[in-house]
Amino acid sequence: NQLVEREIRNNSLREYTPMPDSYWDSKLSMEDTFATLDSSGDAVVRQQAQSWERIVQKLLILDQLPQLLSSMLQWIQQQQDCSPQMLRFLAHLVLILRLLGQPASQDIGDEIIKAYTKVLMEQGDASLVAYYTATLPGDDQVALYAQFLQHIHRTEQRKAALDEAERVNLPVEAITQRVVENIRDEKGAERALPLELSSEVSEEDRRKISALEWVVLYPSQRAEAIWQTNALIRTFLALCKIQAAHLAFEQIPPDSVSLVMSQYQVDDETASVYSAFLPSRVNAAI
Repeated sequence: NQLVEREIRNNSLREYTPMPDSYWDSKLSMEDTFATLDSSGDAVVRQQAQSWERIVQKLLILDQLPQLLSSMLQWIQQQQDCSPQMLRFLAHLVLILRLLGQPASQDIGDEIIKAYTKVLMEQGDASLVAYYTATLPGDDQVALYAQFLQHIHRTEQRKAALDEAERVNLPVEAITQRVVENIRDEKGAERALPLELSSEVSEEDRRKISALEWVVLYPSQRAEAIWQTNALIRTFLALCKIQAAHLAFEQIPPDSVSLVMSQYQVDDETASVYSAFLPSRVNAAI
């Protein structure tokens, strides 16, 4: 403070009231300055000093990044005034620190970005969700974006969300596989195993059948689509849901087996010989 005051007085044409000698002799460190604000006799000053914005400023000025990140994570976990704008600021602060090469806890930074991404997921903006998801480690990318896709039901919206994922180089095939598995594994209402065949198709069944579209959209995933469909059909058959199993089967395009064989350069005449050399998951699927 004294240095700033002295610089102003030395380079200004204005006349200033002389400061007492005690002012110039009082030299506070940055830590002392913030401690003075924290314990100020003015209640408004104390309250302002404890706001999250001022704490961020203080810890940045003091270069206490580990403490800053720990405080940010604590605010998120306690949901302390965590408005979307606050989460956006904290996420961007993490990204900027990383761009500057500042040492920071990767795990804590990832949790902060995930918290903001989940807010964006609620808003349904695929481009923003994809962008921030792409800043996370690979496993988190798959888990988080798959969670987002689970709530998209219309084909055109699904394609648009996958386009956004491709734009930022997310692992789309791993993500679509995870979506199907997540939805298939969802626990519905507990029911006793049926004793006879049923043509009933519940909303829960239709949701699982519809999810198969995620792995049908990419021709390169056709073997995975067959695998996932087989798994769902077996589940339905175990529950004696013949109609649901039939609807699941219809999700697979008729040319799927031929397409898979051509992808591995196996034709119909040599299929019986060369199918054994296919990847085990592909061979089991077809």
